[in-house]
Formats: sequence, structure tokens, C-alpha cells
Amino acid sequence: MKSYKKQNGFTRLRPKLHQGFTLIEIMIVIGIMGVLVAITINAVNPAKNFEDTQDAERYYSIKVLESAIVQYVIDGNKFIGLPINKEGALPICQNAITGTGCTVALGGYDLSPLSEDGEYIIRLPVDPTQSGSLLSGYYIYKDGSFIKVCSPVIHSGCAGS
Repeated sequence: MKSYKKQNGFTRLRPKLHQGFTLIEIMIVIGIMGVLVAITINAVNPAKNFEDTQDAERYYSIKVLESAIVQYVIDGNKFIGLPINKEGALPICQNAITGTGCTVALGGYDLSPLSEDGEYIIRLPVDPTQSGSLLSGYYIYKDGSFIKVCSPVIHSGCAGS
């Protein structure tokens, strides 16, 4: 719609003032926001954070297992038949799999005595990726006079990884 204004006796055409943004302005703002979102997602990187959280859980579980093993040995108990290197480490069975069901059927190592009465550990930890498995995802071996636990996910050479 046109508007007219009289000035010094002349009628002058004055354009109507428009409120809002042009298409170009909106596209520039959306482009800038897209770049900022991409930078933020890349910086936060949820997949890497999830992996780091799982690795932290693995390190903690390994320390808990090793501590329980040390207490068990201090109390005069022994672990026999452990391989002497990380490459030959034996898989540790989950709590429900004990005795020959673990050692013979799965070729694993039975650590259920650690959790039988809850004196050393309440429950054997299980790797976050081992749902549905009978093995814990952790491996046990002897390193000199120390009994060690490793995870093939975070330790190179663990059980031939």
C-alpha cells in the first residue's frame, strides 16, 4: 500500500516501512547457528565420552578384583593353574558359572570363592560389553609373584588381543 505525504506543496511518495527480516538475513543466522551446533557437538563428542566412561569402569573393576585377590591370598588361600603371562591370560567366569562349568566348559578361571560369603567382594564385576555372556570380560594371569587382571579392551596383549 502506498502512502503519500505533502511537503512544501508537493505530494511525495513515501514507501511503507516493513517490519521483519529478509530471507537472506534468516539464512545467514541459520547458517551461523548450524556452524555453532556442529562445533559444540564435535567438542562434546558423546560417543567418546561414553567410551571413556566405560574404560573408567573397567579400570575400577580391575582394581577391585586385584584388591580382593590380594586379600584372599593374604588370608592364606592360593590360586593355582594361572598362566604366567598376559598373552595367555584366562578369562574370568561370571558369578553364576563355577567349578568345571567354568574351567572345563568355558576354559575360564573360577573366582567364585572371592564372592561366596561376600568377605572379599560382593559380586564379581562384569565388563560393560559382556551382557548375555557367561564370561566377565576380564582375564587373570600371574606376573612374577603378583596376580594381575586385565581387559583386552584397554590393555594391549591381554589374552592375545
